[in-house]
Formats: sequence, C-alpha cells, structure tokens
Amino acid sequence: MEMSAAASSGMPGTTTSNSATNNASPHSPSSSLPLIPRTLGANKKKLEKAFLFDRYPSRKIALRLAYHGHVHDGLAKQKETDNTVEGIVCDALRRVRLIPEDGPHNFGRCGRTDKGVSALGNAFSLTARASCTADAAPQLPPLDYCNMLNNVLTPTIRIVGFAYVDDAFDARFSCVSRTYRYYFCHRGLNVAAMQQAAAHLIGTHNFRNFCKMDVVNVSNFTRTVLTAEVCTSADLPELISYFEITANSFLYHQIRCTMTVLFLVGRGVESPSVVPALLERGDCKPAYPLADGTPLVLWNCGFAGLQWQLSRRAFFCGGAGAAGYQRCVVHPRYCRCGDAAPTLPLVRGHR
Repeated sequence: MEMSAAASSGMPGTTTSNSATNNASPHSPSSSLPLIPRTLGANKKKLEKAFLFDRYPSRKIALRLAYHGHVHDGLAKQKETDNTVEGIVCDALRRVRLIPEDGPHNFGRCGRTDKGVSALGNAFSLTARASCTADAAPQLPPLDYCNMLNNVLTPTIRIVGFAYVDDAFDARFSCVSRTYRYYFCHRGLNVAAMQQAAAHLIGTHNFRNFCKMDVVNVSNFTRTVLTAEVCTSADLPELISYFEITANSFLYHQIRCTMTVLFLVGRGVESPSVVPALLERGDCKPAYPLADGTPLVLWNCGFAGLQWQLSRRAFFCGGAGAAGYQRCVVHPRYCRCGDAAPTLPLVRGHR
C-alpha cells in the first residue's frame, strides 16, 4: 500500500484513507491532503538557561519607587491577588534576573500602603545582582537598576532611584521619618481652622483616638509628629489644598482618621480644640467614619546618610518630566498614561 505525500511527510494529524491511496495516482492533485509547510521547531518553546544567582556578584541595595495606588491592590504581596505593587516589582526583578527564582533575599518595605494609596517616595531593600561586590577593587559602575526595571514594569509603577546600603539596612526599621500628603478640594471648608487644628498634632502624643484600633499587633500608640500643616496646592491653588504630616512612624489608618477630624473642623462641626481634647482623652475614641484613602500619597521616606542615585528617565507623563509624573499621581484626571489612572475622587462629598 502506497503512503500519501502528507503521511510520508511525518506531520501530525495528517492521515488518508486506504481507498484514496489505492484509487489515485501518487502524483495526482487529488491523491492526498493539501501539503502543509514544515514548521518543525517553530512552535517549540525556547528552553531558557537556568539562572544561578550565586554565580554572580550581589549587594544589598535600596530601591526608591513611585506608583499609582488606585489601580493596584495595595503594596504588600497577597495570596488573593497578583495586582500588588510588591508582587509586580518582584516579578520584574526576576524577569531581568536581579534576584533568584525563589524571590528576593533580605527583603524589606518601608511604608505598607493600603489599596488606593499612592506613593512618590516609598522604598524597598533587598539583595540583588550587582556589577561587583562591595569589597572589589576596582569598583565597577553600578548596574542601571532603574532603567532595567522600568523597561519591564507597568507605567503605573516607576523605580525612580537606588542606593547601595550595608547589610544591616532595612527599609522599614532604618527609616527615620515618613511624610504623607492628603489632597482635598477646599471649596466650602475653613482652611485656616483646619491649619489651627493640625498644629496641635505636632509633638509626642498618644494617638489612640486617631487610628483604627489594632490591639492585637500594637500596644504602643505613642508617636512623634515632626511637622503637620495644611498647604495650598501649587497646581490648582484655587481649588485644591493638601495636609502634609511627617512623623517617625504612623499607626494603622492614622492619617485617614486625622483627616476625618480635620474635615469636621473645616465644615464648622467641630472647633480646632477638638484635636487636643482627643489627644488627652486616652482610649475614649468617638465614632466617626474613615476618610477616603485615594487622595493619600506617601510623599517621602527619610533615611540617615542614604545617598539616592535618582533616575530622571524614570519620571514621565507625556514627556512632562518629574513634575508631570507627580501631577499624574496626585491628580490622575490629568494623567497621559492611557487608561491606567482613572479619575481621582479628591474627597467624597467635596468635589
């Protein structure tokens, strides 16, 4: 019995019946199925060479990052979702082979922001592949971590700087201060009264009445606020102001609880004296709603003696540079990054 041309070609899934083989000439157009071009190997996945992290020099580094919080499900990695800032950055680190396949070693995060909260100055610390070790002589130029990662990251997450750090450095515990900004529409609000109330926050106080209670994990509610003020935004001064606060650390939802009280003062429901009264009342927290987290931005994380090597190429928003990217994070309605950033509700009920 003669084999058809398709059968003799070795292509899978090409068979002919015995009758077609016996009744037609092997050179006749109707003697076999249409010939299929050979594509052997075209659909085979290229085997990637295993990345052996230990064969390369490595160093402890800190990464400074900015991101749109309202399009991600928080900063820290979660089992329920892949859309977290940490998860996406770790995937990018693996993709450019800066960390082992099993994940980053000696990893630390500075500010653990919730879903909806953005950042312009958050920080990670980890051990990453490097151009040379810390004790190598001579020292080689560092890898371009910012450009390497930004080439594979979504536009809503940018690595804006890096720094070499010592092995004892931890992005969380080495941080000496954190600065947040909360943007809001000041139409119909008494901004001067809000500023007067905010001034009472400065100093070392028990902020038990200005946070969401977490008595299981937190037993010390004393924090030191270095600065607290209400300022007019440079971008839209006729419409937008922001509350800026700097402290050594913050309690869970401390800023959002504080903004609720400041809004009550701004609307005339409470007087500025409500702030010192709450600071002195101990654990007698009144019931009040939590302010929206979308207008909250982690503006900066301070570290003693850390010299960031910033990347100007990391900031972009239609070619607007660093100022444009800041405006993009703070006021996403003006963003030019496509559909990544939806309209920002400045404050619910205060548009």
